Amino acid sequence: KEVFHRSCISLLLVAVYFDYLSVENFVYAIGGVFILRLVIMKIYAFNLYFPKLSFSFPHNRSFILKYSALILIAGSVAMVLLDLDKVMIERFLPIEMVAVYGIAVYISSVIAVPSRAMH
Repeated sequence: KEVFHRSCISLLLVAVYFDYLSVENFVYAIGGVFILRLVIMKIYAFNLYFPKLSFSFPHNRSFILKYSALILIAGSVAMVLLDLDKVMIERFLPIEMVAVYGIAVYISSVIAVPSRAMH
């Protein structure tokens, strides 16, 4: 996955270094590299298995809807709890500290959520 991006971007950086490519065109070319990878992966995936779309409801749709509703409620409560403390801290601390707290909460959630999934 990473080798294609890194090799293409390295070639683009060499082109920028030797003035074959401007910095603005370099940014567009990076986007082109990602789109090219998307197209290659799409062609490869469709050659392995072409998806068949069906627009009928599954037989266990009530179970799926109940489970989805629980996930939606849990996610909403988690977001409210994460944002509520920022609003409360704003009343007691300066706004700069709220920004630092927001970043700290984000970093800790990025670390904590995958660790919970592994246990």
